[in-house]
This record gives sequence, C-alpha cells and structure tokens, in this order.
Amino acid sequence: MKTVAFDDEYAEKLELAISLEFGCERSEIVRLRDSLVKKVAVFIISKTKNYSTRVIGAYYQISWLYVPAVVKEIEWMLKVVPGFEIKIKNVYEKILDY
Repeated sequence: MKTVAFDDEYAEKLELAISLEFGCERSEIVRLRDSLVKKVAVFIISKTKNYSTRVIGAYYQISWLYVPAVVKEIEWMLKVVPGFEIKIKNVYEKILDY
C-alpha cells in the first residue's frame, strides 16, 4: 500500500479561497457537520489532486464512501444551480493567485 502525504498548504489555500468566495468561516469547511462549502472543498480537491477517497475523507472527516457522492452532487449543481459554476471558477482562480 502506497502512503500519500496530504498537501496541507494546498488545502489551506483552497479553504481560504472558498471562504472568501462563499462568505463563510474556515471552521464551516473542516468541522464534523456536513455543509455545502465542505462539499465544494472535497469536490475541488478530488478534481485537482490525485488522492484516494480515503485520504480525502480522512482529512475532511467524512466517510470515504461518501466522497464520490459528494463529487456527483457538486457536478449536478454546476449544471443546475444558476451562478454556482461562476463561484467554482472564481475559487480555482483564487487558488492560482496564492
């Protein structure tokens, strides 16, 4: 089994970008309770980094079995919710700026 180190610096940049774009606190992303901003963080990490669902689930304190469902849910929201895709693109741009 290959050990994967989680990139904490990237995760902090991502969480800062999400909190600026969605107007929330970082604590809403990393706490135990499920939230939209946590799902956005899981979605972006799964799309930008090559981590297994177990690594992502462990860092964001959700079941690794739930990670693919979160990704599908956010993909659906990108298609259906007006303005949501723009927010996600803004988060990507902010990550690149840091």
